[in-house]
Amino acid sequence: MSARADIVASMRLGDAVATEALRWVGTPFVWMGSQRAQGDCKGGCDCKGLVAGVARALGRSEGDSLQAIAADYGKGRVDTHRLRAGLDALFDRVARGVGDPDPSIEAGIRPGDILLLEIKGRAQHLAITSEAANGRPLMMVHALDHRPWQVREVPVCDWWWARLAGAWRWREVDRGRINGSAT
Repeated sequence: MSARADIVASMRLGDAVATEALRWVGTPFVWMGSQRAQGDCKGGCDCKGLVAGVARALGRSEGDSLQAIAADYGKGRVDTHRLRAGLDALFDRVARGVGDPDPSIEAGIRPGDILLLEIKGRAQHLAITSEAANGRPLMMVHALDHRPWQVREVPVCDWWWARLAGAWRWREVDRGRINGSAT
């Protein structure tokens, strides 16, 4: 096991996910990309590629699931039902989002959770929550095709909470790929 894998193994999974997501900050936005910028490699990712890349960096099979991350969105239209089905198959749902009868959704969200957010009226944007500390609000790491055209960490402000369409948590045990093959 590598030194990095040893460190990740000793962390709570959500903390390891949040830590890895923060390593992606500054990676350029590249539609349908999933590679972190490092050294001379400029890399690039979109929001789904960020989640897939973080999963791969942590040695998790979720990064390979075509059902969750490769929904046909090449024309700018995400198949929302397919995306939700993929998230439900790979992760544990912790919040339903907009219209959820539980007003304390925010209290249940932890670092490393995946948020599904509505953009342009469609649940199609993914983000990974990072640590809230020193009185700061909960933060999220995401790649959005707006300036500054790169992965950023931003507060999960009221504007984002109003667009929450669901939240999922990584399973402590990697249950393998959707197609049934073991990892």
